[in-house]
Amino acid sequence: MAVIVKCNPALVDSDNMVLVDEKPFQGCRPVKGERAFIWTSHTSGGDHLEMRGLVVEVTESDKRFRLKIVVSDQKPIKTLTYSDLRPFGNQGTEVEVPRKQDEDVHRTLARKLVTHAHNKIAELDPKEIAFLDGHFEARTGIPPTDRPGLLAAMSLFDTTLRDAPEWVNWQENKAHKYAIHHNMQLYPVKQIISMATGRPVADFSGGQGTGQANTYVTARGFTIEPLRPRNPPWARDELILALDLYLKHRAHPPAKGSPEIAELSATLGRLADKLGLAGDETYRNQNGVYMKLMNFRSLDPDYTTEGKVGLRSSGHGDRDVWDEFAADPARCAATAAAILAGLDAPDVDATSAADDAGDDAVEAEEGRRLTRLHRHRERNRDLVAKKKARVLAKEGLLRCECCGFDFQARYGERGEGFIECHHTRPVTDMTIGEKTKLSDLALLCANCHRMIHIRRPWLSLEDLQAIILRWPRKTGQAA
Repeated sequence: MAVIVKCNPALVDSDNMVLVDEKPFQGCRPVKGERAFIWTSHTSGGDHLEMRGLVVEVTESDKRFRLKIVVSDQKPIKTLTYSDLRPFGNQGTEVEVPRKQDEDVHRTLARKLVTHAHNKIAELDPKEIAFLDGHFEARTGIPPTDRPGLLAAMSLFDTTLRDAPEWVNWQENKAHKYAIHHNMQLYPVKQIISMATGRPVADFSGGQGTGQANTYVTARGFTIEPLRPRNPPWARDELILALDLYLKHRAHPPAKGSPEIAELSATLGRLADKLGLAGDETYRNQNGVYMKLMNFRSLDPDYTTEGKVGLRSSGHGDRDVWDEFAADPARCAATAAAILAGLDAPDVDATSAADDAGDDAVEAEEGRRLTRLHRHRERNRDLVAKKKARVLAKEGLLRCECCGFDFQARYGERGEGFIECHHTRPVTDMTIGEKTKLSDLALLCANCHRMIHIRRPWLSLEDLQAIILRWPRKTGQAA
């Protein structure tokens, strides 16, 4: 069986996946493994058949179904609109009457797709499925073969093609996204299937859907692995920049392909280089940036209170950044501006990604790039030495400005001159090229310094001092 999903324009991610979240029509209960046709809603200027694929995950919540669909065809070869399904136009003007054998299918589909306040998911009968399939390019599918047949094809590939000029370094060809991993060797998935079945590779699709190449191979006991790394999760820096763009255009977010989306996509590419992030050719492309704005829209009460849902695939990072910044667009804009300014800070690059994970401190609310700038200034040896010298000259000892701990008093000669340095100014106040003043630095013991940075939001010295006063040291506890 199959379902038809009427929704806002479906956004296909880098894994050829679509997420939809809609209500069922007349008791429809979609299930994993069945086929799906996606129809673009009239509310988005569409009202036409858009793509087809396979349902790979179903979750139900509050009388709605959330479907993950692997797309096999993103565009029908024959256009089908709602008007095509009706024997009369919207104004009662007669149009071409459907062929007799399709009249019932037109009528039932039109009923399931009729203009409605809400989008929905409806079951399809065999006639409707065949009718919709006819609007896509026919795929002949993969003929049956067994594991020995695939093994024989791999052996033939090794002896006849592996060293052939057209197949040398085939893994580097971006047209190949996955490979069969067998006996310490990689094999092109569709080519091996073609050699085992005699069917041209153009007759079937790659990907993970039922009947497609990867699933076909794994069902016969082989391992599939991606040839290039998947795109990493969005960093806080990236999310803040995306949220800033969304908040600046909250009522009417920029469209896919707009200059704003293109500019942010390019900026995220620069930021990825600075943060040491890497992905495939789709990394933060314009489609991905637009989808992220739609993720934020699904969290926006200004949008969802109207009964709309947005793109409900937002993660914990999206919600955390929304909760921290959405109520204060000015702060979000200032933080975004500081991140952009930090892209051109040469001194930050000296603080490597390894330093980011060097202790149990978390990055600042403002993201990884500004955290690196903060730490670089804390670890500037010349500044730290000058700060210690000034405090020694004035007070005659070095002690923690929060708890009063004195390393020399506790550890003797071994602790002489030891104490950590903390930069007290908020990371968003740090201008690129501005010199750090000694008054911006505070001397802290290791414990207090860790407590300031242990979780978001980072504490001020006053915040930590208040905590120490509320929780005095227990009797017998070491100083």
